[in-house]
Amino acid sequence: MKRRQLLQLLASSSLGYPLLSRAQTDVPALVHLIEQTPRDQLTEKIVALIRQGLGRDALLWAIQLAGMRQIQPRPVGFKFHAVMMVDAARQLAQGDSGPQGWVPILWNLDYFKFSQQRNLVAGGWQLKTFHGVVPGPADSLQLFEQGLQQRDELKVDAAAVAVSRQHGLHQLFEPLAHYAVRDFHSIGHKAIYLCHSWRQLQRAGGRQADWVCRALAYALIADGNVAAEDAHWTRLDYAANVRRAALFPLSALRAGSDPLVAGELVQLLGRASADECCDAVVGWLQQAPVQAVWDGIFLAAAERVLQQPTIPMLHCVTVSHAMAWLWRQSADPANRNLLLLQAVAYLARMREQRWAGQPAGVVLGDLVADPQPLSAAERRERIGQQLGQPGQQSQLQLMAYPYSTEGTALRDDLLRLLRRKSSQAHDFKYGAAVLEVMDWLSPSYWPVWLAATSVLLPGAMKPDSTEASQIEHWLATSEV
Repeated sequence: MKRRQLLQLLASSSLGYPLLSRAQTDVPALVHLIEQTPRDQLTEKIVALIRQGLGRDALLWAIQLAGMRQIQPRPVGFKFHAVMMVDAARQLAQGDSGPQGWVPILWNLDYFKFSQQRNLVAGGWQLKTFHGVVPGPADSLQLFEQGLQQRDELKVDAAAVAVSRQHGLHQLFEPLAHYAVRDFHSIGHKAIYLCHSWRQLQRAGGRQADWVCRALAYALIADGNVAAEDAHWTRLDYAANVRRAALFPLSALRAGSDPLVAGELVQLLGRASADECCDAVVGWLQQAPVQAVWDGIFLAAAERVLQQPTIPMLHCVTVSHAMAWLWRQSADPANRNLLLLQAVAYLARMREQRWAGQPAGVVLGDLVADPQPLSAAERRERIGQQLGQPGQQSQLQLMAYPYSTEGTALRDDLLRLLRRKSSQAHDFKYGAAVLEVMDWLSPSYWPVWLAATSVLLPGAMKPDSTEASQIEHWLATSEV
């Protein structure tokens, strides 16, 4: 499409969208365009803007904001995945500056329109512009925390506007991180929502922070229709773990890991209660480094997926990933300790749920390496072809792969497959989490981590998504 045609198209629209230039993107106008354009017309209009210089970060941020405004985060899941996957789309887009890098983003764009329509059918909730009274800086932070604690929608909404304008992002983050893990409402999606949206807010330089804070607070105070006095598995561990969080010594933050502690935690999370697991962690951390516990958390999450490769259980990986990211961002020692303990409790609680079913009788120790003397390139070829196929032959190759020398090449291959083959929001969220956790996991565990989690990664035999099939045609005539 020529520039003159694009200008005519925008000028003829009843919404009167301004041209979004490479130098200065008008984010509110882009959000309005995304919200108001019918689904069957939106991709064409956005592709035209990409040809004129619209950048990836601007488009991703606009999708994030549109989703926060147009899709109700109650429950924090289901149709709301269009919002919670935005940063995953960004992560998977990285590493390919050409057309293929746009595939996850345009997939996310179209999925937002699908989810927006579902929200409309469900009642048409929207996050409206705030018109209330903003409390002063002397009271706003305290009111914000009170509103979160009391699940008071009116109080927390006004305070969120005030804190975002008066105290800055760092002051905002700590109470949000704390209450994101107060409960496991919607099997832990609150932590995922905060993790992904906060990363986008950081990349956006804090723009529209008041909207983001209001949307997050509204989601975090959701109670899942569980009365405050009711005992429910999603909220049983918080109070005890707040007390346990005060028992960690500073020495636990030293470098290094401990394979004995990591292995014992994996075994304990496979059979013991949440209380037993959390008490054991407090005991271990009197001597062991905290990395040993995170190694155990990630490996136990991978074992849950290996045993039960289902959508509910893949959240053991994505929620553990989100809590670990929040832990890495937090500057409050009490918050960091709480996040770690809640990550442990979450895995134990997920294993106990009736809908979890009967796990397969396989553990991480059953995974073995292919003994054939193959090159790294040959192993990558087999991994790509065998992922997602019956028999899980790809696990043999992943266990034998030379990560120390050829790990980047394998990561690039997996990214390419995830871009082209992902066909639902969980594919993007899960794939991005699997790859990023490798940056946080002790390197000796990389083979077993990827071998176990690979049961839900897409392979070359899976059909391309619509966006992947069309992207070359859409963008072939211009630089992107």
